[in-house]
Amino acid sequence: MKKQQTYLILLFAACLSFLQLSCSKSDDDNEFPQELKNDKPGKIEGLGNTNGELGGTKFKLPDGISHVGDLRGSEIYILDELYSSLRSQMKQPAKMARLKSEMLAAAGSLNADTCRGSGMLVTIAMVLKNDTDQDKDVVFPPGLILKSTSGKYQNGVLLQQCSFKIPKKSTKRIHLFLYCGNADRYGSDPDEIYEWSVISNSKTLYDFCALLKNKKINLEHYLSNKTTLEQYYQMQGIIQTCLWRLTESEDGLHEMDLELLKGLPNK
Repeated sequence: MKKQQTYLILLFAACLSFLQLSCSKSDDDNEFPQELKNDKPGKIEGLGNTNGELGGTKFKLPDGISHVGDLRGSEIYILDELYSSLRSQMKQPAKMARLKSEMLAAAGSLNADTCRGSGMLVTIAMVLKNDTDQDKDVVFPPGLILKSTSGKYQNGVLLQQCSFKIPKKSTKRIHLFLYCGNADRYGSDPDEIYEWSVISNSKTLYDFCALLKNKKINLEHYLSNKTTLEQYYQMQGIIQTCLWRLTESEDGLHEMDLELLKGLPNK
């Protein structure tokens, strides 16, 4: 009997310990549910000029969701042209309003039902299909990498989670904006096919995503009549430069970089 009581006490203590550990999991653990590789800036395998395969957990779409056709790069040079025009017309409100409207229309269409993500140099068009009898939420997590199949084009890196809903028995064309993970390669192009790769296990990349977690960086935050895309363009340029400091250089982030990231708008 005494042995049985001792066993029950030990069992209770073990269960309590397990519950404490389980409840202590952070949101970051949920976003990167894997053991991280303690790499260094300029040494992230598969990014920058570092050889090796991209490391991490293979990304899979939710059950019942599939992509139709290829994941192709796309050209969004029209946005750059409109942005240049917008800047040149800043002191002419009537013209600026018209150009802003054109820019929003271009960014929001691109033959897509929705635009998601953040970045400019890698943009990928995809058609996702929901074969189920229920509406489905699709989540792209931070650290997700879409890989260039030819190796001649930049791999796309998602730095903040984005999500959307696909109604039952329907398709949705998504335009996904990502950051460039290989500065010396070509930008995305309709001739290039991409593939789902991994949710990165790079601690360097993980720490960078953590810095951006509560910042308003995704394009979908800016596609409205109440905001201008100028802030988005300036912001994504800062983030892209910082990412290159981690993928292309062993120096890592500078103090000025950290200050600029800290100053980005909060959600």
